[in-house]
Amino acid sequence: MKNTITLIAMLLLGLSVFAQTPCVRIVTVIPSEDHVTIKNFDTQSHDVSLWYICSLFTCDTIQDETIISGSLIIEPGDSLEFIYPGLTDNTADVGIYDGEDILDPNIMVDFMQYGASASFANEETAVEKGIWFEDDFIDDMEPYVFFGTNCEENGVNWWQSPNSVVENDLSDQIRLVQSAGQLVINSDLSDQATVQLFSITGAQLNYTQTSGPTNITWDMWQYSAGIYIVRVITAKGVFEKKIYVAR
Repeated sequence: MKNTITLIAMLLLGLSVFAQTPCVRIVTVIPSEDHVTIKNFDTQSHDVSLWYICSLFTCDTIQDETIISGSLIIEPGDSLEFIYPGLTDNTADVGIYDGEDILDPNIMVDFMQYGASASFANEETAVEKGIWFEDDFIDDMEPYVFFGTNCEENGVNWWQSPNSVVENDLSDQIRLVQSAGQLVINSDLSDQATVQLFSITGAQLNYTQTSGPTNITWDMWQYSAGIYIVRVITAKGVFEKKIYVAR
C-alpha cells in the first residue's frame, strides 16, 4: 500500500513538472526593425523550432523566421534574436507559444503588448495565465526591453524603454552620444562630478571623477547587449539616464 501511494505521488509530481511552462521570456522588441529577442531563464535547454510567435493573431513558427543570432535550441542563459515581420510600429501584442492553440493559457509561454490602444484578444489569455494585467500597455519609446531575471517578474512594470530619462535640471549641461561602440559623455559642468556606469541590476561597471567641463569616452564593446545606466553626481544634483547597447 505504501509503495502504491509513493508511486502515485511520483507520477503526479512527474506530470506537474511535465506541464510546467518553460521559463523563456521575450526580452527585446523593436517594432520598427521587426526585431525580437527571447531568452531562456530556465535550467534546461528548450527547442523552440516549432514554437509560435504571434502578433495581432498573425502567427508563424519561430523556425521560419530570419535568425540574427543564437540557436533554435536555446541553452540555459542564452538568447535567440530573430526578425519577425508581423510587428506593427504603433501598437500590438507579442506572444510566444509552445503549441498551436494560442488561446490556451497552458500553451502561452510569454506575452507583452505595447502602445496605447484597446486591449487585444490575447491579453485575456495572458491575464488568465497570470503573466500580464488587464489594460496594461508599455506606453513608451522603442526599443522595449524586459529587465527582469526570471519568470516570476510579470507585467508592464518589468518592461521599459532605455530611452526613458530620469534627470533634473542638469540635463542641459550633460549630453550622451553613442557611436561605433563608444559612449561619449559631454559635460559642461563647472563643478566636480562623479560619473558612473551601472548594469540594469545595479552593478557598477565604470567610474571616473571630473573637475570642470570635460568629455569622457567609454568603450561599450566589452559589455553585452542590454540596458545600462549612466549617473552623474554633483553638489547641485544628480543626472541619470538609461542607454541601450545593441549588438
